[in-house]
Amino acid sequence: MTELEDRLRTAFRTRADDIPAVAPPLELPHRVGTDSVLRRGADRVGPLIRKRWLAPAAAAAAVLGLVAGLFAASSAPRTVPAAPIQMSIPRYYVALDSNRPPSSYPEPVAYATVRETATGAVLARIKPPSPYNSFVAVSGAADDRTFALLAMGPTDPFTQVTPERFFLLHIDPTATSVAARVRLAALPADDIPGGDTAGSAPPNQVDTMSLSPSGTSLAAILTVNGADLLYLYNLATGTTRTWIRKCAGCRPDDLTYAIENPDVATLSWASNGKTLAFMIGVAIGPTQLRLLHLGAPGDNVQPDSTPFDIHSPVAAWNQAVMTPDGKSVFVSFNFTRGSLPRPAVNASLMRYSVATGRVTRINTLPLILEGGHAGGYSNSGPQIADTILWTSYNGSKVIVADAAPGHAVGVYSGGTYTPLHWPADAIGAAW
Repeated sequence: MTELEDRLRTAFRTRADDIPAVAPPLELPHRVGTDSVLRRGADRVGPLIRKRWLAPAAAAAAVLGLVAGLFAASSAPRTVPAAPIQMSIPRYYVALDSNRPPSSYPEPVAYATVRETATGAVLARIKPPSPYNSFVAVSGAADDRTFALLAMGPTDPFTQVTPERFFLLHIDPTATSVAARVRLAALPADDIPGGDTAGSAPPNQVDTMSLSPSGTSLAAILTVNGADLLYLYNLATGTTRTWIRKCAGCRPDDLTYAIENPDVATLSWASNGKTLAFMIGVAIGPTQLRLLHLGAPGDNVQPDSTPFDIHSPVAAWNQAVMTPDGKSVFVSFNFTRGSLPRPAVNASLMRYSVATGRVTRINTLPLILEGGHAGGYSNSGPQIADTILWTSYNGSKVIVADAAPGHAVGVYSGGTYTPLHWPADAIGAAW
């Protein structure tokens, strides 16, 4: 399939809902008069009746041309996501390679590397532009070519100001030169309020972020003046929208209270880009995953979202990720069995059906305790046990970090775990 055919297919899918199921009635004028219309962007005029006939005919011809180029168009669903549907593991990914083994303290300095999933081969290496010295988070779109990066600079020891900025990365893995394989563009500095070098933002102001499957929007949870805000940046128009959680008994940090580790993504998009799943936590009570309806009015995530009906055996979760088709949710959490001085601490990854609540256990791992009483699986540092890095459209395949002894990444598919080539000192990655 050519690039033009691919673009036509995407355009047709995007506007599929705009095509009425029944053709509208044909409106004929009572008489042919001298009415005329001016074509936009042109100097020619024509009779109104001619425009009324030609516009539907041209539209029909365009639709027929698109339909002829589609595979199995007659059996396609009425509503098709604009973003590509990923059923197989993406061919490329972007990893954040640190300058020392991963750990929580001190924060490692990381560059971004474009890699082949099958071999781990490095195709390009990207250094953060000054004054930023490290990339600390990455998120990918469904085209396997577009990624969002969060860059951070050193914290000023006197003012405690940490410069932060979003970047958009486009990759062309087939380019003949290394320089042509990547294109890095800085997003506006005011996308992170007070996060630029002239601001007064505290360290780690961006708690989590997620690029939409279409690569046209970036969602992030930011802490601004002690309160959590869910930001949505439209990368095409430059506009932003903000939500906050307001309800009886809500805390100002409810949106980040559930985030055990800032480097673990807790925002997940539906493939159509119309809904966004986010986690909330409270001081007393269970973690909750809610679905934000982005077309809803207002700036309060509470009435603009609905909770998922998930009954977990553990109240506090490490991560919850919705699959792009919106039908499943993966939840990871820790649980303890036994008593001091040597309790058995484990991590568990489960999959829930959104429609039925049915649960499937994916993995249960013994964690590393202080003193090394259990071995093999880390629950500290940028990657924790069973961190989900990517899921296919329907969740049939998931890429999970630290689901095997050591700092490892692999794929779960049909109950089978397959390890992937993985840089030893990576602090994160996105497919």
